[in-house]
Amino acid sequence: MKTDARELYDEGLVSLRQRAYHLLKQKIITGEFAPGEVLSESELADLLGVSKTPVREALTQLQHDNLVSLIPRKGYLVTNLTLKDIHEIFEVRLILERAATILAVERITAEELAAVERYLEMDFDPTHREDLLRYVQANRDFHLEIARASHNQRLYEYLDRIFIDAQRLQYMDLTIWGAPWVWQRDHERIVAALRNHDKEAAAAAVEAAIEEARARLLSV
Repeated sequence: MKTDARELYDEGLVSLRQRAYHLLKQKIITGEFAPGEVLSESELADLLGVSKTPVREALTQLQHDNLVSLIPRKGYLVTNLTLKDIHEIFEVRLILERAATILAVERITAEELAAVERYLEMDFDPTHREDLLRYVQANRDFHLEIARASHNQRLYEYLDRIFIDAQRLQYMDLTIWGAPWVWQRDHERIVAALRNHDKEAAAAAVEAAIEEARARLLSV
C-alpha cells in the first residue's frame, strides 16, 4: 500500500514563526520569490496575515540557510544561484552522498533499511505544486535516512546542510524535466545496492543519479 505524500508531510507547524518560515521557504524554492527580489518585513507580514515578529524570525532563519541576505534599511534579498554555485553544490553532494551510501552499505540495520524503503512507496500527483514540494522534501529525507544509516553524525549534518542549497535546483529538475520518475528509478537502484550490501553498485548508482541531474540542469 502506497503512502500518501500529503499524509507523510502534513506540516503540523506549531508556531507562527515555523509557519512563516515554511511558507517563505516554499516561495523561494518554487521561484515565486525570484533571485534578486527584495523582501520587506511589513509586506510579508501583510501577505501572511501575521505580525512582523514571526516574519523577522523566519527571515533570520532563511538568512542562516543562505536563501536570503540582509540589505540594511532595504530588506532581505533573495539570493541567486550562480553557475559556480550549481557546480559546487553538485560536487559536494557527490562527495558526501557517495561516502554516506558506501558506509550505509556496511552499517545499515534492518530497521533503517525499512525506513529508507518507505520512500519508494510514496504516492503523489506531479501536476500539483504542493505535491512537488513534498516530493522535494521526500527526496531530501530519503538521502538523509541513508546518511543516518552511515552512523556518522557529522556526515549526516553536512548533507543536511547541502540539501538546503540544493532544494531550488531539485524543484527546477522536477518542474522542467519531469524528473520524478527518474528519481524513482535512481532511488530503486540505490536501495537495491543497500539490500545486496554492494558497495560498488551503491557508489555507481549515487554517482549516476547526481551527474545526470547536473547535466539536466545545466542544459536548460
